Amino acid sequence: MSDYVYGNENNHWNLFHRKYEDMRIRDGFLKYLRKFANNFMNKPLKKYKGLKRLVESSPFPNFALHVLYTPRMIENLVAILKQGHVIRKKHVVHAIRILFVLLKEPHPRSLLLKDDIPSILLPLLEVELIDDDVKKATLRLFRLLAINKDPETAEYITNTHAIWACLKIVHYSGNLNMYAIQIVKGILSTEQGLNYVSQNNINMRIVLHSLRQAVDTMELNETNADVLEKIIISYWFLNKSHLSWDLLEEYCPERFLNGNLQEFFDFNPDCKRFVEFVFVRVTYLLL
Repeated sequence: MSDYVYGNENNHWNLFHRKYEDMRIRDGFLKYLRKFANNFMNKPLKKYKGLKRLVESSPFPNFALHVLYTPRMIENLVAILKQGHVIRKKHVVHAIRILFVLLKEPHPRSLLLKDDIPSILLPLLEVELIDDDVKKATLRLFRLLAINKDPETAEYITNTHAIWACLKIVHYSGNLNMYAIQIVKGILSTEQGLNYVSQNNINMRIVLHSLRQAVDTMELNETNADVLEKIIISYWFLNKSHLSWDLLEEYCPERFLNGNLQEFFDFNPDCKRFVEFVFVRVTYLLL
């Protein structure tokens, strides 16, 4: 940490860094964090009043990463999230937004954040009193990690118990629901995720039951039908020994898969036919 170079002693960045380096969770830091998150997420960085000069004097072109990847700033960010159940929700949401920005950009210090994410974010999903805005922001961040094609990131997210938290969240409706389903899809679309599911005895019945509850609360549209289709297909190809047609018929939403499935598969045992059937069924429901 100590060998991290912040730039020349006389530039504006060092003045700014010294001002915020020692700040803990207090009003000044939270106000700065909120203001920075709002402007960075919604406006080009160079248009942010007061920061252009700092950006130009910084040894790094991306001022946001330069500020937030310092050890002290990461410590502050983590502390905010760990106290998410007592701190004002908008501060937690903006802190998660900044985490979202950091994890989207490649940087060596992202490893520091990854080590902390399971202990930080899962409690925010599990505390019933946490506001939906916080849950939504947290799920959005989890979704970023779950659908990331980078093998290390995929392995990291599946080795946390994120899938359990998401299966709990699918009982909600609206966007919270959709984010959680997409995370489950992302986990199952990777070899690491499928291995995690099988090695940890995550029962197919639990997954399908959660998905049915989720989809039944939403209007079927192209997005969630596509997600559900891919999940079912993934299980069919990669977990055939755990999937019976009776189970599929029992837990899939009636409006997604209806009719006598057992009879259909008696005459069409080929996997390809199953995929075609799911595709046709989804297409039919979207007409």
